[in-house]
Amino acid sequence: MQTKEERIRAVEELKPEPASFDVGTMNYGVFPMVEKAARLIREVGFEVASPDETRSIVRTKGRDRVTF
Repeated sequence: MQTKEERIRAVEELKPEPASFDVGTMNYGVFPMVEKAARLIREVGFEVASPDETRSIVRTKGRDRVTF
């Protein structure tokens, strides 16, 4: 595990956008990566969880239960 200093050093060096720290922000740039991961998961014989199944697993709200 990284120390606090090591994590801070990465931020100082890479200077990420503030939105990178907000776990509630949708990062639309990851969709191609998600699609590729889903394809690879299927190729090795596993089933990919649906959005509703995933929300249940990670216990997040659905689109119909948020106010934005």
